[in-house]
Amino acid sequence: MTPSYVAPELADQVEASLPVEEFNRRVQAFTDEEAEEALELIRWFMRRYPTPKERLDFARRTFDQWTRPTRIVRRP
Repeated sequence: MTPSYVAPELADQVEASLPVEEFNRRVQAFTDEEAEEALELIRWFMRRYPTPKERLDFARRTFDQWTRPTRIVRRP
């Protein structure tokens, strides 16, 4: 069942797994600068959320925030 937060035209792409070979190909295409930036972000994240539970809690909070309906207010 496709989650309701996904547009129907994107559902297949959202549900698809990225094969390991494709992930590796994309990582190997990084420039040295991109690779260093990615490693810095990973290191920061691992320090900020050192346990799997903390990482999952963060992911759940962020997912809830990003998929929350937006209230649109008209200008007066």
